[in-house]
Amino acid sequence: MNSEHLLDAIGLLDDGLIHEAEEYRRPRRDYSRWISLAASLAVVLTLGYGLTHLGIGGGGGASAPGGVTGAAGADTPAASAPTEPPTSTEGMDQSGGAPDLAEPDASGDWSLALRVDGVVYRATNEYIHMEPEESDIRCTTSFLNGAEPEEDGQANFLPVGSPYVLLDDGTAAVLQDEETNSWRIYDSVPPWEK
Repeated sequence: MNSEHLLDAIGLLDDGLIHEAEEYRRPRRDYSRWISLAASLAVVLTLGYGLTHLGIGGGGGASAPGGVTGAAGADTPAASAPTEPPTSTEGMDQSGGAPDLAEPDASGDWSLALRVDGVVYRATNEYIHMEPEESDIRCTTSFLNGAEPEEDGQANFLPVGSPYVLLDDGTAAVLQDEETNSWRIYDSVPPWEK
């Protein structure tokens, strides 16, 4: 095909087709819906990571103070002298006798509580080692994630079934470590009233 044939072929084209070809634009794809969906997914994933890995969001579920595990655990204060209250909620699972926390005390910290025979006992920072009589041991019967246990045997910490005993001095003790027989003291007089 030479240039003469090409010019003849162009001359035979309809002017409307030439004009239409000059004004043709490729359709643009609208990605705004996909971009907003991806941004929303990124926000959800970031918040999920923050809640589960960074401790953001106020806790809940079955986390409990660090350094204390229940009957199945082994991390417990070794001495029966008063100890500092646990400050971390990382690393605990539901197998421990330590709690989901439910009620703030006067200092704004959460207070573990147990109701026995109509009396509410709150956790102290004291631990004792003892081997109580089998007949004296009771177990928590239910869990209340609220301000204060409402019925006998109810506690605001997990697991349900945590062993406890009433002591002769008017306090209660909850088993923290079965291997070392470490029990945490719970007092019927709240610490902010002493």
